[in-house]
Amino acid sequence: GGLLRDIVLRRDPVVFLPGTWFATAITAGCVVYLMLTSVFGAGEYISAWITIGFVFVVRILAITRNVRSRPIIKPEM
Repeated sequence: GGLLRDIVLRRDPVVFLPGTWFATAITAGCVVYLMLTSVFGAGEYISAWITIGFVFVVRILAITRNVRSRPIIKPEM
């Protein structure tokens, strides 16, 4: 939703700006969910809760440890 908002408002998408690891945490969460359901055969309900916990922990660690990501797109000079 935020990406679409930024595009409509003609702003640089927040995902492409340096900051905390929200996009990385979400992508990793998707991989964790797929691994739990496909490879390990866990149920969808328990996989969802484990994934929610995983993403929450990654986000909290990134915020408390002040982990920053680099921009994906280099700014033009």
